[in-house]
Amino acid sequence: MLSYHQSFPRIEYPTEVLVETYPGRQFYLNSSHSDGHSENVYNLGVYSLSKHPENDNYLIPTDPLCLMALLVVMKNDKILKFPSVENDITKLSASLSSNKTIDEFSSISILSYSASSDNQLPIIIEDSKDKKIHHIKRNIYHSNLLNSLNSSKLSLYDQTIFNYINDILFDYYTISLLSLDDSILEKYYSTSDYTLPASIKSIKPVTSMINTQLKLYLLQRNDFNVRNESSFQYFTSFLSSKKTKIAADEEMKTIKNKALKTLLDLNESFSKSKYWNDNENPTLLDTQIAAFTFSFTYMSQYIPEYNNILEFKNLTNHSKNIICPYL
Repeated sequence: MLSYHQSFPRIEYPTEVLVETYPGRQFYLNSSHSDGHSENVYNLGVYSLSKHPENDNYLIPTDPLCLMALLVVMKNDKILKFPSVENDITKLSASLSSNKTIDEFSSISILSYSASSDNQLPIIIEDSKDKKIHHIKRNIYHSNLLNSLNSSKLSLYDQTIFNYINDILFDYYTISLLSLDDSILEKYYSTSDYTLPASIKSIKPVTSMINTQLKLYLLQRNDFNVRNESSFQYFTSFLSSKKTKIAADEEMKTIKNKALKTLLDLNESFSKSKYWNDNENPTLLDTQIAAFTFSFTYMSQYIPEYNNILEFKNLTNHSKNIICPYL
């Protein structure tokens, strides 16, 4: 089990349940075991997958919350690793022996935000076999629930740090996304390339409507709109007053300053210890920090101000120490 909560309510499905697959959008996770699968099977839904910048044989989510979710799954499961680029789930079925099926393999899928009931990703579907009653027990973890369950396992001090990072670094990431060209934003946060024919995508009013809706959902993700009312109002208003713009600019300036101060402090912290709080092994906070650091450094190719974060060598090395063992 994912071990978030033993008492978490479960939905039971018969063992013959069919698993929907997404050709070109779903990839099975590599495994350190020869049989290729573990006792529990996960399907993680994310916005997009990209080639790892240091090893392009592997795919990795570039969104910080999606990457963190995958890292937590791999850390808890102990045998799962990042998917290879050739690990298309539909190609796997042809190579399996008669006693195995693709629903026995954990995978990661590129999904639309509307695939989740709260219109945000990641989402984790976990199936575990109950051999006594021959049923599959299915747990579904939505994005906000994942945050709550993850933080609930921490000490009060670490929980405070976790929630602060989850707010301030996420807010900084989100306001930076809105500066991206629409085509770049679509590439990393929309499934339109998979679901819409080119003839439809070439119609500007259609793509404009898609991007407007996409930005709205991104601004509501992880309670960004609750914490940053001025910025939300500015970005979602058809016409904004000068007063609204000034308030939003001030709010975004505060977000950036707090985020950069946080990253600077974290960089200093990792000059003294390899992992968070002098632990010998990486903790959940290490996983969270590594995911955000990777996302900032990866997106620096599109967001110039992120290039400053590349200079935080302790932070970037820490991120590599957490992520690279799963390649």
